[in-house]
Amino acid sequence: MLKRNFLLFFLTIVIVSCVKNNDAQDMIFNFYNQYLSSYLTEAERHELIKNNCTPNMLKTLDILYSFDEEEGLIIGIDYDPFLNAQDFFPIEDIKIEAMGENKYGISWNNINNTIVLLNVVKDKNNWKIDSIDIDRLEQIKKEVNDYWQTKNKTNPKTFSK
Repeated sequence: MLKRNFLLFFLTIVIVSCVKNNDAQDMIFNFYNQYLSSYLTEAERHELIKNNCTPNMLKTLDILYSFDEEEGLIIGIDYDPFLNAQDFFPIEDIKIEAMGENKYGISWNNINNTIVLLNVVKDKNNWKIDSIDIDRLEQIKKEVNDYWQTKNKTNPKTFSK
């Protein structure tokens, strides 16, 4: 009886974990399929990001995409953090691998190493991207903040308006 109860408990945990991960993986897969569509306008891509990211991620994107229009200067990064690349390119065979609790490695085009590492959270009933692991993120945040302070301006918001 004890073995049977333990087995039922174990199977329930496994099934719940799989369902939770599949939902998050489905969200990530759908996000990338839409994000990479050549038919999306820039405004539609921004709306897709807003709908699939948490306020935390949107604030981070405001910093990463920081741009001084007066100077014509990129202050944040000059690449797309969702692709870890500067340009859009054909992506096939998206692979989403669970890397830990609510952390997923994304790769594509039969590349065997992780290209992007996403952290997702459940927001109400939907999974959303909460952060992307980016090298030097804290340093980039500091540099962007310092830049706008020297200009006596605030960083213009693109996503978290």
